[in-house]
Amino acid sequence: MLILALDAATRTGFCCGRAGEKPRASFVRLRRPGEDIEAAYKNTCCFLRDLFVVERPDLIIIEAPLAPVAQRSHEAAILGLSVYACVVGMAGVYGIRVEKAHAQTVSKFFTGKARWGKDEGGRDAKKKATIERAQALGLLPPHSTDADMADAIALWCFASECYARKAVGNFNLFQAA
Repeated sequence: MLILALDAATRTGFCCGRAGEKPRASFVRLRRPGEDIEAAYKNTCCFLRDLFVVERPDLIIIEAPLAPVAQRSHEAAILGLSVYACVVGMAGVYGIRVEKAHAQTVSKFFTGKARWGKDEGGRDAKKKATIERAQALGLLPPHSTDADMADAIALWCFASECYARKAVGNFNLFQAA
């Protein structure tokens, strides 16, 4: 099963590879600073179209968009929901299955912890733990601190294990002994 994982945002981390094998991870910028939000929609569709020419995944896993009230701004809410819609629409055109995963579920799976409170370092601590886990698995270079790629790797590992039933290397669920 070929899996494409997307951590969709203005700077979208992605990870692609066969379940259980070492994937490749990178990122794509969906719009430049100051560019209209509509550019992100076009660029999302073009990015996926171009990717599907080279390799068509069997499954796309994408982080579930946050509820608008949970977003930092109205533009972030619109972007998150719209990019999600673009991904679902493009996948439908190409007959590709899409699954969404909630960030806390993936974080619990990948790092052993669903959320970090402010007293525990909050969002920054979560990002750091995700990067460290991706590096420990050899899926993110040791010198990289790219949180977008690390989040996409976490999503990809989650999909490989949960949808294809194939663990990556020595990767085990934290709950399993």
